[in-house]
Formats: sequence, C-alpha cells, structure tokens
Amino acid sequence: MKMEDEHAIILIVTEDALLRKTEADILTKKGFRVIPVGRGKEAIEAIEKNGISVTLIDLDIENVSGLDLLREIKIRKPEIECILVTGFASQESAIKAISLGAFSYLKKPYDMDRLLLIVQHAAEKHRAQRALQDSEAHYRRIFDTAGVSLGEVDFSEVVPKLDALKEQGVSDIRAYFDNHPEVIRELIKHIRIVDVNPTALQLYG
Repeated sequence: MKMEDEHAIILIVTEDALLRKTEADILTKKGFRVIPVGRGKEAIEAIEKNGISVTLIDLDIENVSGLDLLREIKIRKPEIECILVTGFASQESAIKAISLGAFSYLKKPYDMDRLLLIVQHAAEKHRAQRALQDSEAHYRRIFDTAGVSLGEVDFSEVVPKLDALKEQGVSDIRAYFDNHPEVIRELIKHIRIVDVNPTALQLYG
C-alpha cells in the first residue's frame, strides 16, 4: 500500500518529546506533513490555523485529558480523524473514545507499521469525506444557479403502492388510473417534494 498522502497534515499531540520526534520523523519520511505539539492548547491553535486531516492524541497530556481534547476537536472540526494513544488503556476509555468519534485507539508501546497503516486509513477517510463535501457543494451551486426549473422528488412511498396494485392483478396501470382517478389523488398525497431551486419557485410561484 502506498503510504504517502501529500494532502494529509498530521497533528501529533504528546508531552513525550522523544515519542513526538520519533513519530514526526517517521510520518514525514512517509510523505505526510506533520505538526508536533506538546500541549492541548497548542493543539487547538493548530487545528484552527491548519487544514489538519488526522490527529494523534496522547490520552494523558498537561492540563487537559486526551478525551477532553478529542471532544473539543470534534466540536470545532468534526471532519478531523482522531487517533488516541495511551500507555494505560482500559476498555472503558476505549469505548468512551469511540463514542466521542475517535477513528482508532492504540496502546503503547505499539508497532510503528501498524500506526502508519491506521494513519493512512484515517487520512484516506478524511480525503474521501472532503471529496464528497466538495462534490455536494458543486452540485448545490449548479442546482441553485440553474436557469431552468429543477427539483428533487421522493416517490419512495408511492412505489410500494404501485407494486401492490400489480400483485392484485392490475396489468394495465394507465387504464386502471383512467377508471379510478381517486387512486391517483391518493398516490399524489404520498409524493414528497424534497427540494426545488429558485428558478422553480419563481416559475410556479
């Protein structure tokens, strides 16, 4: 697997200067951009100023627990993938980390190859989510600025009712509707307008 991801910025948060340097050196050699910090306050400043993709958080850092930092990051930047590392892992803390949105949870000492693999997967997930957001934003711009009437209509509640008619032996739906206009009126009630663009609003008032 190719480990490099030139777009991924990895934030390392640990008071252990040696571990911080070791992780930073390894990740940098693998092509990642790395920002190493030793305190929770520095971590918050880093995520506000940089396009962080993944954060490696030591569970025990000065003035704030790793879980509290994880919670704060997810509030401020929910798209950032967070990996918690600790030398005192417990099932309770692991469950808490996952419930707060952690991507993964590692117990020290850990294998660096495994760490690299987890970081890569987290970076790939972040990149995929960012691509999806960009695609949705692009679609929204086209939808909102189009000079023709556009809309999104949900027929999900209508389809089962049509299937039920077929199961009842109705083979010619058009003829059936001609003879039972009240069914059409009933089906129309189950059609849901999800979204329309400004042009459609102007056209139909």
